[in-house]
Amino acid sequence: MRSSEAEGEDAMPKKQLEKVSIDDLKKEMEEDGYSKGAMDIVASVATTIIPGQHHLQLEYALYIAVMPDDSSSIAGANRLKKDNIQDVIDGHNRIIEALNQSQQKRFILFKTQYLNSEKPLNNWVPLEKAVPMTRDNFKPSGITPLYDRTISLLSSVIYEKTEAFNRHQQARWGILLITDGVDEGSSHTAEDVKLILDDMRRKEELLESCKPDDMHTGSIALLGIEDGTTDFEAVAHSMGIMWVIHANRSDPRELRRAFNTFSREIA
Repeated sequence: MRSSEAEGEDAMPKKQLEKVSIDDLKKEMEEDGYSKGAMDIVASVATTIIPGQHHLQLEYALYIAVMPDDSSSIAGANRLKKDNIQDVIDGHNRIIEALNQSQQKRFILFKTQYLNSEKPLNNWVPLEKAVPMTRDNFKPSGITPLYDRTISLLSSVIYEKTEAFNRHQQARWGILLITDGVDEGSSHTAEDVKLILDDMRRKEELLESCKPDDMHTGSIALLGIEDGTTDFEAVAHSMGIMWVIHANRSDPRELRRAFNTFSREIA
């Protein structure tokens, strides 16, 4: 299975997956041992997948995705009235900076997917091409469709990983979800996310944290920006996520530490 989109360095995909590609993806997932439930969930969001336009000509690829929360609470509509826009911008950009210092940097394809947008800021681009977040491209104002967007992001990972394997390329992945509250507005449930992750765990393709020297398993972390009420352990565990990172929203040092934890562990 290969994407029909242009693969040149400067070429952007003109359209999302079509039905034939979705059917191929379901077939690949079935052959890879996913349950029917997981396949149906991925198929339900597959039309939102924008294939990555970059393919590394290497024997190994590391797919790293960051999903910043762009809900209105990040901009100050929270119990503490704390605006964390710059904190999230800085945290995201420090991840890129840290990864550029890692020995794995040439293997990394990077994705930035906002919580309230189907169009990514970075769509599996080589690390040196990753666009930093700024106040011009990050303007929190939405709700928190955490389950829907996590499923969309996982589906994109599954698609890209399958494409890599079909190119005889080993692939590892890591996802950081950033949120300061519970889900609001999703059509899917925490159980739907958990079903996909449980399938990955059963297939030994998901680690509870990560091992940088591993060549084929993935990791997913939830970074909870504390609002004083949300139990982020409960939120993460209901989704099948065991790796939870906490940050005090009123302490920029705590937020930097939280983002640095992911950067240090993933590569």
